Amino acid sequence: MMTVITDYIQAQPPAAQPHLQTLYATLKTALPNAQERISYGIPAFWQQRVLVYFGVHKTHVGFYPTAAPIAAFAAELKAYQTSKGAIQFAYDQPLPLDLITRIAHYRLTHADLHTPAKRRAAVPVPETIAQAMVAAGVTAAYAARPLYQRTDYLNWIALAKQQATQQRRLDQMLAELTAGNVYVNYHRINSVACSSRVIDTVVKRLSGSHLLRLHHRAADFARQLSGLPENFFSKTWLVVTSHVLLTQSH
Repeated sequence: MMTVITDYIQAQPPAAQPHLQTLYATLKTALPNAQERISYGIPAFWQQRVLVYFGVHKTHVGFYPTAAPIAAFAAELKAYQTSKGAIQFAYDQPLPLDLITRIAHYRLTHADLHTPAKRRAAVPVPETIAQAMVAAGVTAAYAARPLYQRTDYLNWIALAKQQATQQRRLDQMLAELTAGNVYVNYHRINSVACSSRVIDTVVKRLSGSHLLRLHHRAADFARQLSGLPENFFSKTWLVVTSHVLLTQSH
């Protein structure tokens, strides 16, 4: 049976897939009542709140059970690279399946599932956008979207300084809602990652030759993605892929 997580795994490099498939199967068994989701772009197991995440990296699979289980199993995790909320399992080493299962069980039994996770308040829909959704027949589709997507859409449109840009973004939102299960999360990238401060930081950290090579790799990466407007800022992809490449290099 195909799920959002199996789709994610199939899209990853072949060298990473065995570890991802094994970790997925282990967590699925350990957390049988949890829902499978994609959150922050990576697989997650959710049961009234996200219990654990995992995701692909260049040389390892990242497992994110939050900080408390990592502290509780610190003695058994000495053989692995860890940080406050993450554990790295190298592709050239077998996965510690029993340990992963016990960590997942610990996270499940220690998570406060009776207290709902705090949710940010919904952003009010401006009248002009509400009218446009009614005209396009997508009001129900918008209401069915997760809160973070609805918030991202409205903030993304509101951040545009020019009316023509706002209209293009509104048209993009309406098109995605009409298409169904489509959501290109460059709204958040465009509003957050493209600040001049982030761009300047990346540029200052790279020499001219490295910057040029990275720019070409960013352009190649952008061309592989579908559904992006032609006038999407190349600097955006420079920043985004800079983050990805610098992260993967560690």
